[in-house]
Amino acid sequence: MTYLACLKVLLPRLLPVVILLAIAGLSKAGQDTLVHHYAGSIFDGGHAQFWNPALSWKNKYADWDGGDHTERFVLATTWLVALTDGWHLLDNLRTLALLAGAMWAGQIAGPFRWRLLALGTICMVVFTLIFHLAYTYWFL
Repeated sequence: MTYLACLKVLLPRLLPVVILLAIAGLSKAGQDTLVHHYAGSIFDGGHAQFWNPALSWKNKYADWDGGDHTERFVLATTWLVALTDGWHLLDNLRTLALLAGAMWAGQIAGPFRWRLLALGTICMVVFTLIFHLAYTYWFL
């Protein structure tokens, strides 16, 4: 199979991996924006109780300020923490996208280890590029 024929077969199969890694990069940029640049970001002015990390960490608890430090709902501080605030939602989204992308890339690579190395490099470039663009330009 020629190089061009290989690319024609591989590129459509690679698109879902690229999309998943872009989602992971956007999620990571969102997390860092929330923590380091919330004020003035695209998240500021939205639902602050969910997105503002200075407030949202309390969403896990029934009434933190009132002294009730019990979970707001079952598993709110563990398995279902993504439902309580933006940072944890983006963290879960990033983790799921990375895992799904890695699994998909592994399926594409098959038994050829060099393909996995090449796909891993492509994935890292996509993740880093999208993270940089979102964190530096899009979310501020």
